[in-house]
Amino acid sequence: MYNSFYSDPFEIEILDPCPKSIVNLDASFFVDELIVPNDKTEEKFFFNGPSDSVSKKIGNGYDICGPLNYSLLDDEYGQFELSGLSSSVIKNSNTADNISFMLKVNQYGGSNIQTKFTLVAALVDYPTSTPFT
Repeated sequence: MYNSFYSDPFEIEILDPCPKSIVNLDASFFVDELIVPNDKTEEKFFFNGPSDSVSKKIGNGYDICGPLNYSLLDDEYGQFELSGLSSSVIKNSNTADNISFMLKVNQYGGSNIQTKFTLVAALVDYPTSTPFT
């Protein structure tokens, strides 16, 4: 029926979705109060790190936009420090990172000290993406 066809040239633009990704859009990552029980002097807490929205939509949640950086900030967005609190992150390729906090107190049944910090998780390779705070 048709032996040939004609078309005007057209351009194809491939856009990287990661700069608009949102870390923890699904709210699966959540850290509640860190409390040392009265009969202990320390407690360790474990969490799986957050996903990002692009990786969640077209991957497994962790495998499209690359690794995350983590930081603890105080209320004025300076580096957060608290005696007795330490944290560590094991970054995993293409799966959830492992985040842990260790909280130590000086005595059993220690006094109730309340403080607040912000954990920020941001995509390393895409600083324009929306971080989790």
